[in-house]
Amino acid sequence: YPLVYSGSNNGQGSGWWHRWQCPVVFDHEQKAVTWTDAGLPRVHTPGGATTVSVGKSLALHWESGSNPGKAYAAAAAFAEGWIYIGKCRYLPLALDQLFALTAPPNKLPTIFRRFTGLLDATGSASGAVAVPSAAPLVGIRLSIAMVVLDAKAPQSVAALSGAWQLTVAP
Repeated sequence: YPLVYSGSNNGQGSGWWHRWQCPVVFDHEQKAVTWTDAGLPRVHTPGGATTVSVGKSLALHWESGSNPGKAYAAAAAFAEGWIYIGKCRYLPLALDQLFALTAPPNKLPTIFRRFTGLLDATGSASGAVAVPSAAPLVGIRLSIAMVVLDAKAPQSVAALSGAWQLTVAP
């Protein structure tokens, strides 16, 4: 059965999600579970920034060390959620209007930059969120996640990241 986490991540970004998405090694004798997140996809920023001011841009890093050279796609939503991908896998974003605009094909490429592309030889790529200069955007919280694509994988999704949160500041 899939492991399901039903609580909030309390703004901790994708760290909690990796514990539930990662490969599991189960020892039936000792009933111990070992978690690992090495090489799994994640979204983060240089220096760990979680806010961006209106009129500014924030660099994002897409990483999946175990999937170098593969295609990736990212999307944003106004909240975390559970979009069923198949085979007991979920993308941790809400299926809302922002998701519809940013999921491929990205209809807001000047704001959500490089949300699709190829990972380099180390399994990394860069993107950005460029927030327009509009005061009503202050306080909005975005969740961003990525998938690594592979035609040989179930539903063509090789791996999923956790949700990473970003708040728009003045």
